[in-house]
Amino acid sequence: MSFKSPLETMQTGQALAPVSASSGAQNGNVIDMTDYEGIVFFLEVGAMTATGTLDMKIQRAAVVAFSTPVDIAGAALTQILAASGGSKVYAVDVPMPAMGFVRCVVTPATAASVFGVTYQQYGKRGKRGPTQAATQVVKVAQGL
Repeated sequence: MSFKSPLETMQTGQALAPVSASSGAQNGNVIDMTDYEGIVFFLEVGAMTATGTLDMKIQRAAVVAFSTPVDIAGAALTQILAASGGSKVYAVDVPMPAMGFVRCVVTPATAASVFGVTYQQYGKRGKRGPTQAATQVVKVAQGL
């Protein structure tokens, strides 16, 4: 039986570099969805100051400049509270976005929180060659 690595049909990258912030929307990198069927955003939350909160939503746009972003309906996390939400991972899956470009927006409030966002595009199709946004990809030989 032939094994096919998921890395052959998906791309992983950093949507928003890790940061400690207490206010203001943090816009993630704009991601081109050409040749992919969907994308999952992973919000990695570290330490949160006692009164801190985090909100995350996903937006789409027709052009890379993101001049008129649109919030994707249903693509938002329930507000994360410091009392129960720190040191956890959250995911938002967006299959087949209606426009060609997407990004995450994370908004901390009240007090400092440490967070970052990683993404995985999935369902590679089309003829464009494989690319990896990850800085380093290690593929281990089968059976080890």
